[in-house]
Amino acid sequence: MSKAFKCTILLYGILFYPCIGLFAFDDPDQLIYATEDFAPYNYLENGELKGFSVDLLKIIWQELRIKPQQINVYPWARAYKMLKDGNNVMLFTTAKTEDRANLFKWVCPISVNTRTVLISLAKNQSAIRSLDELKKCKIGIVRGDAAEQILLASGFSSDQMDSVSTLVQNIKNWIRAGSTLLLSTNTVFLKYRRQKVLIVITTRRST
Repeated sequence: MSKAFKCTILLYGILFYPCIGLFAFDDPDQLIYATEDFAPYNYLENGELKGFSVDLLKIIWQELRIKPQQINVYPWARAYKMLKDGNNVMLFTTAKTEDRANLFKWVCPISVNTRTVLISLAKNQSAIRSLDELKKCKIGIVRGDAAEQILLASGFSSDQMDSVSTLVQNIKNWIRAGSTLLLSTNTVFLKYRRQKVLIVITTRRST
């Protein structure tokens, strides 16, 4: 990987706390277990569901003496709607934000050092020094993700976002230059990083 160009965006120092989100936990055997393709936490590899969150869930089952359950993999927006609308749904991995904190019951956290970063292809690199400059860019996001909610709350319109159903689709669109920037968590993006990609924009936590 060649030289990287970096600048700091003050607004988007977003620190997430990935957890297991539960709407109800009255009867573990009756829960619907849902997740998305979100490596390295939970992802499909040759048809098998793997990842740290998956391993942790299996340990919880063992500790509670619950037999292994079926885990359904959905696009994030669909899985999150199931969590909000249902009363027996468990969704992982879920970013615990202020807006979501009181909506669900939470288990863990899984990680406390997950940072959301804005990423640009090397050929598109540019110095973005203000929120106004950032709003001139097209940003690729996963539909219904916490990052999308934060962008909307920060004054971005849906027209400024390239919204897709999965992270893999988001990255593919971004590499084809459909989006100027990609918004992703640092740990997740590293799983999908390719040699032609440079992380050119970093963020720090806002005060």
